[in-house]
Amino acid sequence: MNVHPDHRGHGLGGALVKFLMPNFARVVGSKVAWFCARGYRAIGDPKKGQSLSTQLMARDSLFALAGRLKGVFGQIPKTPADPGPGEKGSTPALGVRIRTGQKTTGSVKP
Repeated sequence: MNVHPDHRGHGLGGALVKFLMPNFARVVGSKVAWFCARGYRAIGDPKKGQSLSTQLMARDSLFALAGRLKGVFGQIPKTPADPGPGEKGSTPALGVRIRTGQKTTGSVKP
């Protein structure tokens, strides 16, 4: 988004951002403070492009929402990564261990 220089300072850009309420924005480095004043927070390090540096920004309210969701749902336990089918040690959801290197005839024996 860019506002023509003749129309800057009249609140048009702020009104557009308020109306659209994007959750994320990639912002030119010189406008980071402008977005901060409108309720955005910088995420990560700035990225250097060919001619401009940009910053990823997110709405502050998203961070509060993420904290509330974590409090409501608690820490979600991570399941161990399951090796792909046919790999040694893989255990399908049915609890049957698949042995590699053996031919099957269409039925799996436990």
